[in-house]
Amino acid sequence: MMKKGTTALSGLQETAERNERSTMKKFKHTISKKISLLLVIALMGSTALLAQRQSPRRPMQKEQPTPEEIIQKKVERMTEKLNLTEAQSAEIKALMEKHQKIMEEENKAFREMVKQHREKMKESKESLSEGIKSSLNEEQLKALEEMQEHANRRFRRAPRERFQRPDAGPKNHHPRDPRPLPENIDE
Repeated sequence: MMKKGTTALSGLQETAERNERSTMKKFKHTISKKISLLLVIALMGSTALLAQRQSPRRPMQKEQPTPEEIIQKKVERMTEKLNLTEAQSAEIKALMEKHQKIMEEENKAFREMVKQHREKMKESKESLSEGIKSSLNEEQLKALEEMQEHANRRFRRAPRERFQRPDAGPKNHHPRDPRPLPENIDE
């Protein structure tokens, strides 16, 4: 009889252990689902925050005030610091608004003038280039293209190298640099 009781007891223990293992597996599975969900939410949140940045090199900036807001703040500051009357504040605000409109018109005219100047310069440069090319033979044209390619490569370099004086010494060496010059210098 003892054997039957112990077998029944061990069978019950095995069933209890299986149930416990199954419960633990379900529990671990549920926990892993929750962790995965939290990671996805955190990733989405960080992506949203990064997307809000205006520039990858600059931190987020607040909105720029409108010209009217700037004028209003200036008038308020002047009113406070100079103890202006209502009439004076109104007159100064009107003067500032008039000045703002004139400046906007002048800036617009200036931008248009710069645009026209750039177009004229571009046309003049193209005309010069065509005139030079029409004066050269094939050999000279090839040499000219090589010169232009060399100039383009040099222009794409760092500004320090690009505008270095020819008599300033080796590349990347500043005249006031205290370090000694290397022995082999390819110029």
